[in-house]
Formats: sequence, C-alpha cells, structure tokens
Amino acid sequence: MGEEHVSRSSKKRESSALQVLGKRLAALSPALLRDCPMAPELLEAITQWQGMTDHEAKRRQMQYIGRLMRAEESEQLAAFLDRALLPSREETTALHRIEEARERLLAAAARNHADTELERELSALGAPPEDLPRLRHLVRGAVAERTANKPPKAFRELFRALKALAAARPGGRQ
Repeated sequence: MGEEHVSRSSKKRESSALQVLGKRLAALSPALLRDCPMAPELLEAITQWQGMTDHEAKRRQMQYIGRLMRAEESEQLAAFLDRALLPSREETTALHRIEEARERLLAAAARNHADTELERELSALGAPPEDLPRLRHLVRGAVAERTANKPPKAFRELFRALKALAAARPGGRQ
C-alpha cells in the first residue's frame, strides 16, 4: 500500500539511461575509472566489459552494468564524468582554434595579401618576430601544396608550429 506503481516502459527507460551512463563510464581510462566513486563490483564489471570482444557478450555485460548501476548514485557518476571529460573538451576547442587560425593564414596567403595580413595574424597568435620568416615559409609551402594537390607536409608542420605557439602563450592555450 503506499508504493507507487512504476510502469514497465518507465523501468526500461531508466535501465537504458543507466546503460548509456555505463557506456560513458566504460569509455574512461583505467586510471580515471579507479578515481570514480563507484562500488567495486561495478568497477569490476566495467573492467570486464572493456576486455570483451564478442558483441553479444558485451551487450549482456552492459545490461549487467546497468543493473549494478541501479544501486549507484547516477547523478554523482554523471557529475564525475563531466569533470573527467572537461579537459578533453577544452583541448578539442583549442585545436579547433588552431585549425581556424591556420585556415585564415592560408586564405591571406592565397589572396596575395600575405605579408601584411600574415604578419598581423601571426602577431595576434603571439609569434615572436624571429619566427615570422619560418612561419611565412610554412604558409607559402602549404598554399603551394594545396594548389599542386600534393601531400600536406607543410600544412601539418604549420599546424604543429601554431600549436607550439599556442602552448607557449600565457595560459597555455589559444
């Protein structure tokens, strides 16, 4: 008496949500998993799932993980996941900014406004004056590679140089 009836569909939705959370946890590295606030049985089940190769076995194991997660604080696990994955999101954003800067540099060089726009763009990135000739050479090489449909050697090297510049800036990111 006092117990509220929970529909079967509602139970399935909850179980599916816990399995999704379990899959997100299973994607973490072993070091991060050890730091995660979860029961040892759940950690063991996730570790076993990570070692499995058979699709059906992984599916059944993930159902088991979902069952074990019913006893866990799912909000606490979700919060841990968000904190654990935040640095990788920031790194991805920084890499996208570097890619955008590289594209702006290549566009400036392709418009033959290279010298002034290039120097302005590189200065905005924090490139020291002594690096400008090397970076200018890389930009021109990347444009030439693109024009001639050659492998992107200078294009990639320019990305690495811009990434190094971004890392050297105060704050460590662009």
